[in-house]
Amino acid sequence: MKTSDRKTFIAIAAVLGIALTASIIMAAAWISSTYREKQEKFASDIKSALSQAKYAESKSRSKKNGYQVNVAQIGEDTSGMPLTYPENFFSLDKKDIADVSVFKFYSYRKPVEAIFGMENPVDTLTGFITNRFLLTFYNALDKMNIPAQDYGFTISLHDGTDTVFHNTVSTDRPAIFSTIIYDINPPLECRVETEDPGKTFLRQMSGIIISITLIAIILCLSYIYLLRTVFRQKSLEKMREDFTHNITHELKTPIATASAATEALLGFPAGDSQEKRDKYLNIVNDKLKELSSMVERILEMTASEDRELPSGTEECSLQEILHSLCMELRLKYPQGVVSENVPSGQATVPADRFHLSNAIANILDNAAKYVSGTPRIEVSLETDGHKAYITVKDNGIGIPKSEREKIFGKYYRITEGDVRNTRGFGIGLYYSRSVISGLGGSITVSAPEEGGSIFKITLPCRTTEK
Repeated sequence: MKTSDRKTFIAIAAVLGIALTASIIMAAAWISSTYREKQEKFASDIKSALSQAKYAESKSRSKKNGYQVNVAQIGEDTSGMPLTYPENFFSLDKKDIADVSVFKFYSYRKPVEAIFGMENPVDTLTGFITNRFLLTFYNALDKMNIPAQDYGFTISLHDGTDTVFHNTVSTDRPAIFSTIIYDINPPLECRVETEDPGKTFLRQMSGIIISITLIAIILCLSYIYLLRTVFRQKSLEKMREDFTHNITHELKTPIATASAATEALLGFPAGDSQEKRDKYLNIVNDKLKELSSMVERILEMTASEDRELPSGTEECSLQEILHSLCMELRLKYPQGVVSENVPSGQATVPADRFHLSNAIANILDNAAKYVSGTPRIEVSLETDGHKAYITVKDNGIGIPKSEREKIFGKYYRITEGDVRNTRGFGIGLYYSRSVISGLGGSITVSAPEEGGSIFKITLPCRTTEK
């Protein structure tokens, strides 16, 4: 990716990140603001209900002579008898009635019925009409559609010498409101306690909160996924560039050598030394074999990408495969030391022999290549009746812990140390893991304390004793 493209991408990613963060902050601020507004409205409604109750009680108290009659109808059904105070309201003479207040309730049945059952609705000391005050308060709440909940009242003189009315309620998070009813000396005060409706408001807003939270989570995960995808694509693009560079370089070398040897052969006189001809022909043959090996590895990689690798086509003996591969490794690296620890008997895996052999050969080849001195490789096989464990231990340069999972990625090569000086395409271990995984197995790498690497292949197998 060009520098200008990289800067543009970083700028766009930053703008999107800022926009996403701002959206989440704004959504959180809106939720907080809505919750606060509901709290403030609730407090305002309670104060308004207290003011209405205070006014209604004061107005009723100003009418001295006669009964202060209260009539209340609760619910939608109007066929039943209403609640009345006093109970003998219908038998009273009109001249005995000072005032009549009619209330319609759709909720608050329990406290309203309790008010009509009060023994002393009027305070003898102050003349305060308690039932009219409470009925007006609850009726105001009902008209404002405030959900029914318990309210505790303490109506008393400020100095505590007389309590006009008191009832208690149980609250976890109390919300308290107060107002002066009579501005006398000492003043008559009303104190109201109820459960803070914060939890109720949160339940009412839960749908919006959950929706916004889910949308925010989805947007954040999508943004992270897109960033990871783009960075993965950038990394893959860079690895493909490295792969193209590596394969071009490695193909050019044997081609150039074979070409030079061919030109030398063409320039020889007919009667020239047969020894020299054989020498150059051997060089051409070796380089063609090298080219063939490279092409074969690339074709193996293509097969693993384009279609499923064949598996289970024949019963492959792991003992035979490992012995054959160790023999080939000794011929390829005669200066190396390759030891085998393979038990007798037969451990067989249903697999495609060609791909299974190549998958293990890649690991053995790496063990011999990535070493600073004489390669020393230990190959062992263990079985437990159902699984086979192939271990390849070497004395190589080792693999950093941070790179041990990455090395199985397509086109990936370690970019530090002496690894870059060794020829490779970055596809061998990816191919090996693809084959092993396709057979239901696994491949891992670790590092012993003395240095080098240990590759462990686990495969499902069947065993038989010789």
